[in-house]
Amino acid sequence: MEIEYKVNHPISVEQFVSLLKKTSLGERRP
Repeated sequence: MEIEYKVNHPISVEQFVSLLKKTSLGERRP
């Protein structure tokens, strides 16, 4: 599986939120 890195690639808010949920970063709140 290839991983493609994109720098400064615009993503939608939905994609960003889903990414946070997938990486569980969204649940780590101070």
